[in-house]
Amino acid sequence: MRRTLFLFIALIGASFVSAQQTGRISGKIMDMEMDGEPLLFANVNLKNTLFSEQTNFHGNFEFTGVTPGTYTMVVSFLGYETMEFPLVVEAGNTTSVNKSLAALSEGSSRLQLSDANTTVSTEQGSTGKASKAKR
Repeated sequence: MRRTLFLFIALIGASFVSAQQTGRISGKIMDMEMDGEPLLFANVNLKNTLFSEQTNFHGNFEFTGVTPGTYTMVVSFLGYETMEFPLVVEAGNTTSVNKSLAALSEGSSRLQLSDANTTVSTEQGSTGKASKAKR
């Protein structure tokens, strides 16, 4: 019985110490064009890591278990300017991020589909045949 109790306390203590060795990032991404309304399904990631999320219906996201250090966060959404900025994660703390994305301007260098006669190709099955649809 004592051995089991000791093992239980040791496991709880180890998980507590382990949790204190990482940090957390949480935040909200808003739509600058819509007076701060939440930006649903925006892509949020830490550059050069596997941490990647999409914002929820309230524009919120969260990364847990992040190794302490300095990172570059990238926030993007189709039709909006991509935002990159540095942030610092500290062990046992939560780093808060609240940002707003602006829509792309009309003269932007990003690809924009404006031709009404765009041709779209799709491949069907494994036959290698392609069909073309004219829009």
